[in-house]
Amino acid sequence: MTETPRNPFLPPAAEPVQVETVEPDAVLGDEVEAQGPSSPVHAPRPGHPSAASLLREEHDVPVGMVSLVGLHGGAGVSTLAALIGEDVADGGSRFPEPNPYLPMPRVVLVARTHARGLEVAERITTAWSHREIEGVDVLGLVLVDDGPRIAAPTRQAVARLLRMTPHGWHIPWVEAWRTSSSPSLSGVRLPRTIKSIRRAVGAPASSKGKFS
Repeated sequence: MTETPRNPFLPPAAEPVQVETVEPDAVLGDEVEAQGPSSPVHAPRPGHPSAASLLREEHDVPVGMVSLVGLHGGAGVSTLAALIGEDVADGGSRFPEPNPYLPMPRVVLVARTHARGLEVAERITTAWSHREIEGVDVLGLVLVDDGPRIAAPTRQAVARLLRMTPHGWHIPWVEAWRTSSSPSLSGVRLPRTIKSIRRAVGAPASSKGKFS
């Protein structure tokens, strides 16, 4: 069969558009960010001490900068701070000390999705909902997977906790971060969640690395 020659006076055929598919998040599906109450919804519980006092340590945080606070050791705060960029501070595992002459410090809570991480995240977010965290403005909670698979009961617990604070983000397991000391290496595809966190904390959305 003879192929019909192309008319030289017609414009060249357009290249087919390559559409990149994005796999749904294991917890939030097509959502990138979960939404929760913008402020605490319950009254303080009698006899419960301020939860902030359990995570308090005096350290300097530049005015206007958001602190990432790990709720337990190994929460992934340093990795997350490196990915988000210059507008966040690595707060370690302590809330910044408020200064009466400066705006209230803003914090994002960070925990892993293992049993210990979810337990402490439950305790702290419940305390926040009862107005028992004083002196800091909690923007949201980030839950970081501690392994490549997440069981169904854990998914349910994570989804619930992500709606306990104003913003909730789930970061899936990224194998490259386990084997590299530089999580923002060029060519490593970053979860879309990172871009959403950057917007929430006021950091620029453009950065090194590609988003899935």
